[in-house]
Amino acid sequence: MSKLKDLNFFESVAHHNLERFHSECISWAFNASEKMLLNFIDKVANPDNILDITDAEVHCERHNTDILVSYKMCETHHFIHIENKIKANEHFIAVNPKKVEEKYSDIAKNTKLSQTQFYLIRNKAEIEQEFNAGEKVKWQYLFLVPAVSDEKQKNMWDHNREEKNLWRTISYWHIVTSMPVSSGNKIFDDYRDYLLSQFLGENQSTPYQVIIRDESISTDKINESLGRNTILKKYGLRLHFEAVADELRNFVEKAHPNEPFEVRFLTDTGNNGGFLLEVFTTASLQNPNPKIFNSKKPIDFRIGFQFEQNKTDKGKFKLYFADVVYKTGLIKEAGKEEYHNAVGGTKDSIGILRTIFGEETLDKCRDKNNKLKFNKSTSKSFCSYLINNFSFTNKTDLESIFKSEIKTLVNSLSQHNFKDLLNDKLKNNN
Repeated sequence: MSKLKDLNFFESVAHHNLERFHSECISWAFNASEKMLLNFIDKVANPDNILDITDAEVHCERHNTDILVSYKMCETHHFIHIENKIKANEHFIAVNPKKVEEKYSDIAKNTKLSQTQFYLIRNKAEIEQEFNAGEKVKWQYLFLVPAVSDEKQKNMWDHNREEKNLWRTISYWHIVTSMPVSSGNKIFDDYRDYLLSQFLGENQSTPYQVIIRDESISTDKINESLGRNTILKKYGLRLHFEAVADELRNFVEKAHPNEPFEVRFLTDTGNNGGFLLEVFTTASLQNPNPKIFNSKKPIDFRIGFQFEQNKTDKGKFKLYFADVVYKTGLIKEAGKEEYHNAVGGTKDSIGILRTIFGEETLDKCRDKNNKLKFNKSTSKSFCSYLINNFSFTNKTDLESIFKSEIKTLVNSLSQHNFKDLLNDKLKNNN
């Protein structure tokens, strides 16, 4: 019998597009229950007098807005833009200066901004004209995520630009706790029960449904959370990884401020929806070897290490080399052998990975027969060595492992210039 038989109605219909499903359901619930909508507005907008609100209504997926709350209060028409990010991360938008408010119209064409930053500066006249009868307008911006552990803003923002980040991060706690316990509408009540089971924990009185604890993240606990579990527990795991990434960024900034390291955390990686945490540095190959590469333009490469864990294994720690864009078809089929020789080495030549990481580090990658396996690229440029039997016991342990590898890599890069090595191994020699 299929495992799908264990899914309830909401899990089943939300399976393929979780965000759109919940945006539609939340919008419907707001419109079905005036009490819920007013409770929510009271929570997030804190109006002087909730009884002054009139003409409140909610729209879903209008004008590229996940959930749009519209209401009037006194002489002002209020709009609340809710960006629902239950699963996916924000994507970037290439800005057309003609589509933004006049005060931002000097922005360069195709400047890439996060969704939330673009939505803040975009021209909203079309939206306002559709719903507004000429009243003064006020906008509020909410970034909706499954759970939070603090008050920090979670949306992506380029702080080098002039506009201030006005997005407030809220969680599904704000949605669920706005819903009346018994509405008399069975579908509404069933949806509330479902949200309650998926997004709220034992202590439902606080918006901070996730508490970052050292013991809450380990090799075993990750596998448990990535199995069939509540959205709260899965997202709580993500928040723990983000906390590790923040700690590593602070460590790099303070301990190695002159090293161009990047710390990156990704979700829903691989084929099984896992997590990936990586630290790397980059260099540019200015004149790529045409026997190896399909591109004649400079190619940026990265070297570093990553931890990835998904539902099917206990986690992998890799020492790796790849292009920054991670582009399919970058390497010619006829050039793969030469590429692998340059990265992994031959009997007569030490490759890029072994040069940078050194034998002491690579000894961790040897199997019980003392063999060192070089994992070659397939359709992309990613090559790696895998540390065998990798595991960690808690958050501090994982941070310590990464910090130790960062120190080792910093020492190696002081002896071996990555850019020079890259161009020596992979440049066009003609």
